[in-house]
Amino acid sequence: GLPNILVNGDSLPKPLEMKFGKSHRLRFINIGPADRIFFAVRRDTTTLTWKPRAKDGADLPQVWRVAGPSIVRLNVGETFDADFNPPAPGEYRLTVGRPKTPMAWSQRIIVR
Repeated sequence: GLPNILVNGDSLPKPLEMKFGKSHRLRFINIGPADRIFFAVRRDTTTLTWKPRAKDGADLPQVWRVAGPSIVRLNVGETFDADFNPPAPGEYRLTVGRPKTPMAWSQRIIVR
């Protein structure tokens, strides 16, 4: 497992709630001891899309803010922000893992 994964300061977080038709800014930080971490937003096993927004605390140029797969790999000390606009109401998952287990941990996302 991933005993040190926290979302909003909690290892067993409540589902995230999002509104359909609204863009949501997600911020990912790898402050783990010594491993790459994969973060993704999925519906079932399908990886969705998001727009990269910032990397390591710096806003990305507009030309780099292009929709693409909602998965990112961060090394220790890196941060990444993305704008996620859920494509429909329903249930999604934020998945987190290491290279050999990229979906080892997940949190529910409820879109209403």
